[in-house]
Amino acid sequence: MQFNAPHSLKVFLNCGGAFFIFMKKILFVFIIFNCSLIFCREISVAIRPFISYNNDTVSYSIYDEEGQNLVSKLDWEALYLFKPGIEAGLSFKNWSLNFSGAIAIPAECGIMYDSDWYTPGIKTNLAKSRLDADLCYDLKIQLSHRFFLPKEFCVAPLIAYNYSHSVFRAKDTVSWCGDSGHTGLYYDVPWNNEQAVKVSKFGIDFFNDTSIFFIGAGLEKVFDKWQLEVEALVSPFIYISSIDHHLNNYGGRYFLLIQKGFFSAFSLNLNCTCNIDKNNSIYVALAFSYCKETRGVFYFGQKESDDKLCDQPCGFCFMKFSLKLGWDFKF
Repeated sequence: MQFNAPHSLKVFLNCGGAFFIFMKKILFVFIIFNCSLIFCREISVAIRPFISYNNDTVSYSIYDEEGQNLVSKLDWEALYLFKPGIEAGLSFKNWSLNFSGAIAIPAECGIMYDSDWYTPGIKTNLAKSRLDADLCYDLKIQLSHRFFLPKEFCVAPLIAYNYSHSVFRAKDTVSWCGDSGHTGLYYDVPWNNEQAVKVSKFGIDFFNDTSIFFIGAGLEKVFDKWQLEVEALVSPFIYISSIDHHLNNYGGRYFLLIQKGFFSAFSLNLNCTCNIDKNNSIYVALAFSYCKETRGVFYFGQKESDDKLCDQPCGFCFMKFSLKLGWDFKF
């Protein structure tokens, strides 16, 4: 038998339930507020706007079925990439939690090279393009704990997660082709042979997502108003996903490349800070990161939704350098 409550009781129950939820929210805010009052003297907050200059080289290669001989290789050389960004830091006792984000200024930033080996051991084709940065941004989070040592040294073990999204577009492509399809010969010749043909080609769009987990440690030394810190990091796991879209009159060709690597990347960072007063400082940071070639699989299709798995292995590697200048506001 179904029970039908009077309308006034339904209204009361609905209002009572809403009031109970509201009171729970008020209690939660009250608890957080009181906890913040207790710990606020030990919590410091820092905001760090910055601008960075980045020099990045990203390469990926496709091999034959045996994985021995190169078939194709793309080198994306972003030689002058500028990224404004902001970093936020929370410190409690000896713990530090930092978040940062940066986005590149869309502009011409370097050169892209596309190489092909139609004959094993002979680079038959080389294409050179102007490289434009479209949408490139980085997100980072890092947790560390400081242990103080004698003579104003401290060491800080840390863990970090870095995510980067990059969209590059290669334009104004010129190619030197030594394959028989272009030269009309019965054999292939190197791209720089006098019989190679120079032609104009469509460009390439490149989309890349990279997730890197880091573990490591930093060593810090204080000199009056100066602080010098060195960090060494290694990546226990890296995941890379890329889409290479070769443009043409018929919509182009798509290559999806996926790599996973273990302990294949490392990073070395140097930070120098000058304290103006107890709440303001300026800092300069140098960072170098490297990922050795990580092998994976790739898919090929005439449109982005195609997912034809190819038997040929592919590889991905990068080398990145950055110089960062920023201002540190502490609260």
